[in-house]
This record gives sequence, structure tokens and C-alpha cells, in this order.
Amino acid sequence: MEDPLVTKLKAEQARLAQERARVEANPLAELAVAPQETRALRLPGEARCELPLGTFTVETVSASHQAQGAKAAVSVEGDFFLEVRGTFAASGNGALSLSSLQVFHGGEALPRAVDAQAAAGTRERELPVGPGQRRAVSVWFLAPPGALTPGLSLRCGPNSEVVLQ
Repeated sequence: MEDPLVTKLKAEQARLAQERARVEANPLAELAVAPQETRALRLPGEARCELPLGTFTVETVSASHQAQGAKAAVSVEGDFFLEVRGTFAASGNGALSLSSLQVFHGGEALPRAVDAQAAAGTRERELPVGPGQRRAVSVWFLAPPGALTPGLSLRCGPNSEVVLQ
């Protein structure tokens, strides 16, 4: 025969397990602890565009539900963080404005992913540059799943556009 205290403790343990099973899972919490899956988008050719102070060359475009930085990570459910990475080669002195880089799909601009930009440690909106200087640039956008299809483009100014997908 089992001790009444042990029986009572087992019953309490079973009750707690049932309560935990009933608690709904938080999808964002599950997403945050899941392994990060990054989807690289294939560039159709040379991806280079002209900016007032030089040339921006797109090296990679990737989509993920998470943006990971040295100190923080952010997750998004349903939509994707779209990261456009490249190198800016300056031809003059001044401040490169990252706000001139915009991603479009179907004629509509995708919003900036400010939280992802901050988590990745690239909060600077204007980067000081000088002639011949090269700067690595990473810009983050928020994209619905339907935007990761042909028709995705990067506009660097009124007369400069690069097809991304």
C-alpha cells in the first residue's frame, strides 16, 4: 500500500500537467525559440544601382521570420523580414541616406522593419562617406509572403531600379 502523502503528491503532479497542457501556446514565443530558417532569394543578374554619392551593389537578399543581432532578436509571425545586403562605393563626400533605398512589389513600397534594423545593429539612417570609400550596407523591410515572388525590386532613386526576384 502506498503512503497517502505520496498518493496526494502524484495527484497534484498529474493536475499540474493537465493545466500546462491546456494553456494555449504563444505562436510568437514558439517562433522565437524555433531554429531560424533564412530563405535566400535568387538575384536574376547584376544588381547595381546609382545613388547621388556613388553606387550600391546588392550582394544578397534573404527572407526570414527572425532578425538576430548581437544583443537582441525579433520575430514576426506570418510576414517576413526581408534583408537587402550590399556594398556602397562612394564617389563623393557626404552622407549616404539609407532612406533612399526602397523595396517595391506590385507597385507598392514595403515598409521598413525598424525593429529588425535595430536588432541587427544597423540603426544608422545616414552614413558618412568619402571618395573611394566602401561601406557594407544592410537594410531591412517587412514583406508579406506574397511579396517574395517575381516583381520584387529595389529602387535607389527616381531613375534607378534593380530587379530582386
